[in-house]
Amino acid sequence: MKAVADQLRKELGLDTRPNPVPDLPAALNTHKVNGPFVVHSEAPYPAPVAALAPLQNAVPGLDDYTTDLISEAERAPTPSEGVIPARLAETALLRDMPAIPLWSAHAHLVWSERLRGVTANAFTGLNLPHLTLKN
Repeated sequence: MKAVADQLRKELGLDTRPNPVPDLPAALNTHKVNGPFVVHSEAPYPAPVAALAPLQNAVPGLDDYTTDLISEAERAPTPSEGVIPARLAETALLRDMPAIPLWSAHAHLVWSERLRGVTANAFTGLNLPHLTLKN
């Protein structure tokens, strides 16, 4: 938040100072936050909805469409069946949430045709124990 405050002060001449809020969800619910705030969400388990569910309590003004999609993804019998409602909820969140995108980790994987057993996912990256070489 300090970097955002510094940039708003430098570029727009605003008097900005970071102000820690001990209980952000409660402050948001009672409308005691009157400026930008940081919401950080990590997936505690490998399913797309895992990172979205905590945002229901942290982001003010979510509509029923978004919260219903998150609930649908959470109730899905398998993580793969929750992917579509989770992706739709993610799209709605990104569309409606007042956000300043700062940084998003990403990586690229490249391998030759000699390598077999290449698998990766968003939570653990490259699955090294399954790699083998083609004879």
